[in-house]
Amino acid sequence: MLRDTQAAIDAVKDVGPVGIIGFCLGGSIAYAAATKLSGLSAAVGYYGGAVVRFADDKPQVPTQLHFGEKDAGIPLTDVETIKAKRPEVESPYLSRRAARLSLRRTGELRQGQRRHRLAAQPRVLCRSI
Repeated sequence: MLRDTQAAIDAVKDVGPVGIIGFCLGGSIAYAAATKLSGLSAAVGYYGGAVVRFADDKPQVPTQLHFGEKDAGIPLTDVETIKAKRPEVESPYLSRRAARLSLRRTGELRQGQRRHRLAAQPRVLCRSI
């Protein structure tokens, strides 16, 4: 996947600065790209469950990570490990009101989650941009 990511970076880098944003697996790829690939200007990872496995690797570009406090798939101990090993990584931001926030409006949501997801989107998006 990193070879494909590097190919995508190379394809657009002549146009201007290149950033990467990823969700879930893409969040882990965004972090790994920040540590291993060339041509990036910034990286943002949302809910990258594998980031903790790469936490010893230092990002080469400004990097921001987002996690959900109630996310059963990514233990808070992993988030604390990332914070301890990578203090230069912005935050990680911890969304307290939801397991995972999303910039998508589609998908089946349990009662009450839609309000939290949609209400948090502007803040989350502003942090990433």
